[in-house]
Amino acid sequence: MTQMLVYRNEVDNPIPLPDLNDPEQTARFLLSLPNVSDKCPSAKSQLIAAMGIQFHHLGGDLMVCSMPVEGNRQTLGVLHGGANAVLGETTGSLAANYAAPQGKHAVGSNIFVTHHRPALTGRVYCVATLAQSGRTLATYFLRIFSEDGKLTASGTHTCAFVDD
Repeated sequence: MTQMLVYRNEVDNPIPLPDLNDPEQTARFLLSLPNVSDKCPSAKSQLIAAMGIQFHHLGGDLMVCSMPVEGNRQTLGVLHGGANAVLGETTGSLAANYAAPQGKHAVGSNIFVTHHRPALTGRVYCVATLAQSGRTLATYFLRIFSEDGKLTASGTHTCAFVDD
């Protein structure tokens, strides 16, 4: 069975980001995005499916994914910090696969996540924006928001490009 690792043919049209420092604008933007998971074969991967991750914008410069808080909580009843890391790595790695040079695919090599406030209900959205991409690496800025547009976590994710 051949697995498609890079999805260059499924890139969404570019969209402008709102002021992500404004929770009201951010919430409107995130909640307006469609679920485009059916366009991405990775949506059926075991961990992605188990955690309920959905895809809302596909591309190498900007990728947006979301995940429910319910089912991904830690013992205190809030979203697990490791779940934030999974959402961030999923979003950044898939974006890097869209940006990968011909004949290469992306694999995660580093993730750094800072947790700012707990997410209690609904979905959290990860917005990954390209910081830098070259022949061997791509790095993304990650911002994770609750449905009300408030920043719950942020970080960076770096991927290495390796031969297909």
